[in-house]
Amino acid sequence: MRLELYTEKTIAQSLTALNERMQVKGTSSRPGFDGWVEKNGAFALSITTPVIGGFQRRTTLHGKMERRDGCTVIDATVPSGASKQGIIAMLGGVALMVLGMIGSGNVLFALALLPLGAYLYIPMRGDYENSSILINDLQKTLKAKDTPPKRPTADAQPRRATVESAVKPRPTATTPALPKRTTAETPLKSRSASVDSTPKPRPKG
Repeated sequence: MRLELYTEKTIAQSLTALNERMQVKGTSSRPGFDGWVEKNGAFALSITTPVIGGFQRRTTLHGKMERRDGCTVIDATVPSGASKQGIIAMLGGVALMVLGMIGSGNVLFALALLPLGAYLYIPMRGDYENSSILINDLQKTLKAKDTPPKRPTADAQPRRATVESAVKPRPTATTPALPKRTTAETPLKSRSASVDSTPKPRPKG
């Protein structure tokens, strides 16, 4: 199985975190890992767990880190194994082959196929459980996700300037002042019957 993870840690920080994780001794709740790291970003993580009876399975995750678009991209591969349903389907196929060979008279060859089911069960079941442990612990150690981190878009930067320009009062268009209306000074017409300043003599009665 191939997977791609993303972390905001640098390559140096990620390798240091993996190296420190491999130094931790395994417990009942947290298994121990072994492996190696290289300065160029390559690394490997391995885990060994019991599968059935005294049989154990060792599974190794190989990976390579590179810096891309401001984050560290982890390209890793690990054997995925098979789930219980897949193993049951596989054992059913082997059983059908055995029955078919017995029916055709190849009894010895059919009996030789019986250990094949047990031989395939151990790696398939062991890799299925171990790969899940390796991937989960890798994500926790490096704080990695299966999706790249979101980056701010270019539209978010001029947003503040847009808001400021909206708040800023717009200059109002001033209408040109009309020229003062000058009224034509019309000369006052002299009254025809102007009051004579000299008094007239009154008639004698």
